[in-house]
Amino acid sequence: MKWKIACIQMDIAFGQPDINFQVAEQWMEKAAMSKPDMVILPELRTTGYDLTRLNEIADEEAEKTIECLKDQAKKHQFHIIGGSVAKRASKGIYNNMIIINKHGNLIKQYDKLHLFQLMDEHHFLQPGEKDG
Repeated sequence: MKWKIACIQMDIAFGQPDINFQVAEQWMEKAAMSKPDMVILPELRTTGYDLTRLNEIADEEAEKTIECLKDQAKKHQFHIIGGSVAKRASKGIYNNMIIINKHGNLIKQYDKLHLFQLMDEHHFLQPGEKDG
């Protein structure tokens, strides 16, 4: 079985989640024209690496992101690897990857375990609790 995959590389508005949600939706609409089986979005696509402001701009439990991705997946009938987003949780902020199937169901969330120290992620983000 062959899959058609659309990889979205978008300009991320630094620290501006609302703009980044709109831009990602526009890119997914554009990608849908080629009828992909899966769309892949970039890492920290809602905030960029505005790490010092994550307490202000992170998505609470990634709820807004999950709902947006569910809607897009159902609308266009493609699977989505939602890049990752800054997810605010009770224990801190996580770099969270979200996978949604083409029916709009949340399949998996993964909190990045191995934070990139050269970017100082470990100063602003919590590591995930396990691999996979």
